[in-house]
Amino acid sequence: MLGPYDKKMVRRVADQQLAMDEYHRWVQSPESLVTRQFYLAAKAANIWSSVTPPFGGAGDHVLSGNVLRFEQVDRKAHVRIEVWCRNAAGDMLFAKTYSLEEPIDAPTPAGFAAAMAKAVDTLVSQALTDVAAAISTRVADGG
Repeated sequence: MLGPYDKKMVRRVADQQLAMDEYHRWVQSPESLVTRQFYLAAKAANIWSSVTPPFGGAGDHVLSGNVLRFEQVDRKAHVRIEVWCRNAAGDMLFAKTYSLEEPIDAPTPAGFAAAMAKAVDTLVSQALTDVAAAISTRVADGG
């Protein structure tokens, strides 16, 4: 997963203005956090016969994407990710953008992190379900 965010927590203060938190940071970049969650969830789902770590080599299908939004707006964690899947030949099998807002229970960096984790878990689960369905449909259609 690629995206424009670094490790600083981001708060949207206006439609076209972001504020970077100089004191509170993610343990990894949001792109790394989302990529890791996709990897762990795909392994745990047992949908595929094997799941290769990011940048770990080629497989039958390559899942990729971008983190488009990973920020706090008022008392909500906002995440938007773009996901696509290609087969080994490079043919596009699936592409979709997912967005979710999750309420932040406590107005603290820890509350923001907890809400963002819940939002990412929900989006990753839905995306993996959708990708698996798209691959199954493609295989059933002979492609």
